[in-house]
Amino acid sequence: MVKEHPFIIRRLTGRDAEIVCAYLQALSPQSKNRFGPHAFDKETVMDILNDMEHMMAYGAFEQETRTLISYALIKQGYLQHDKERLESYGLHLSPQTDCTFAPSVADDWQNKGIGSLVFRFILDDLPSDCKRIILWGGVQAENASALNYYLHRNFQICGEFEHNGKNYDMFLNL
Repeated sequence: MVKEHPFIIRRLTGRDAEIVCAYLQALSPQSKNRFGPHAFDKETVMDILNDMEHMMAYGAFEQETRTLISYALIKQGYLQHDKERLESYGLHLSPQTDCTFAPSVADDWQNKGIGSLVFRFILDDLPSDCKRIILWGGVQAENASALNYYLHRNFQICGEFEHNGKNYDMFLNL
């Protein structure tokens, strides 16, 4: 587990773009397939990290090496292209009280507890008007580890959809 490793978890800014790009490029093809909220090029990463009005980016660094080992995004509101599908489950969406969550953990750090540390940090940092977290693009049904992670943290499955296989839309009421 992560207890013997000290970590730094913080919000990321545009100054972190090269570090985030290197992190994203180092992900395995499987991890890249599971984390897709945006393109992995430097221009897109810069745009994301500099959009502090609508987006909060977080990074976890292994303290000794300063290596980025987790990258996560919180977007205020919901994804417009998911609106119809999410509403079809009976969710009443709100751009003020919903936020959308896209987490990732470096391959060598998966299933070691770092995702839980980052999630706790994010929960403590969320604006007080955020009342529900929606998973960004859901979770792939075949990704049993991630599915169990979310269910263990009281996320609820609200529906399923097909996109390169079966996926579950999930949310967490805060």
